[in-house]
Amino acid sequence: DDLGGNSPGFEPASPEMRSLVSTLPPELIALADNGEVLLSRAEWYYHRGDFSKAHDLCLAILDKDPFQLKALPVYLAVTVELRKKNELFMCAHKLVEEYPEKPIAWFAVGCYYYCVRKFDAARRFFSKATALDPGFVHAWIGFGHAFACQDESDQAMAAYRTATRLFPGCHLPVVCIGMEYRRANNLSLAEQFFHKALSICPADPLVHNELGVLAYRNKAYGASIGHLLDAIHLVPHPLTHEWEATVVNVAHAYRKMNDFDTSIEWYERALSLAPKCASTHTALGFTYQLKGNFQTNMGEAIECYHKALSLRPDDTFAQEMLTLALIDQCAVTMPPYNFVSYADASTDGGGDGNLVAPFVNPVATQQQETREEIDEDDDMEMSP
Repeated sequence: DDLGGNSPGFEPASPEMRSLVSTLPPELIALADNGEVLLSRAEWYYHRGDFSKAHDLCLAILDKDPFQLKALPVYLAVTVELRKKNELFMCAHKLVEEYPEKPIAWFAVGCYYYCVRKFDAARRFFSKATALDPGFVHAWIGFGHAFACQDESDQAMAAYRTATRLFPGCHLPVVCIGMEYRRANNLSLAEQFFHKALSICPADPLVHNELGVLAYRNKAYGASIGHLLDAIHLVPHPLTHEWEATVVNVAHAYRKMNDFDTSIEWYERALSLAPKCASTHTALGFTYQLKGNFQTNMGEAIECYHKALSLRPDDTFAQEMLTLALIDQCAVTMPPYNFVSYADASTDGGGDGNLVAPFVNPVATQQQETREEIDEDDDMEMSP
């Protein structure tokens, strides 16, 4: 029954899952509420980006067994991802009071400072955690993240390489090294590290996402879509807002392949995850504008640009494209202009010459005056 949906470690089971569970021996069913099983489930949720479920599972584990320190690295990691600053502060304060000699306590302090974006202090406490236990791989990865956030790629990669040497079976530092190479625009080395991470853990959606981004940078849009869709298929559904960037990347790739209808569908799916993202509204408007049907799509593009500018008024790209969209729409929807000269207006007025003249095109008037001057010059040259 626990495996059927009552256990905090498992989702509500489908009929197929219930039939599969019914075939399991009782010894395995009894482990449904085991702390190690729940911890493995929390790590599974964390690596697939479902941070809320991972956080709830970690809380359930710590409530049942407050001394299970193995659950703390995952708990601290998901708490940082969810930006729960107060919860991090209380946890770090409690750990330092109870376990000042353990590296997990100072790792928690470093996570708090990392969450509040005080990276110098975070590096100091991550370094203290590695001094207490040089084999504490979580602190080495946090150490590298703190350097990377301050654009210190050399020190970040040194920390990631240390983590790779200590735990050669862990793919996360390998992915982080690839990210640093990609940020330094060394795409060939980045691809090598991403493929190495994929060989270690082929079920991690983060690795497929990074390969998709790298293929997009290399203008291999078909391969990019394949990797990004693999990442989305590996993520638990329904998608959360943490994977909104991956959905937007799929839309970008389809737009680059001129598949505008599919691109619009993915942009709208991204907006359902993060409706207040100005850049997505701008990209959706740009796709409508590229679609080229002035009568039906230009109004939707203008509406998207207005939404984007309401969320981020300093978006210069949205401002420029909105101006072009308004110009294109006016060129199509405004009626043609018929020029009327002063001479025609005075003639049509009955001979009094006191009528108010209609709007005169100054360019056309200047061209008429220039044409008359040229004719007079021709007459002067032809006279003997």
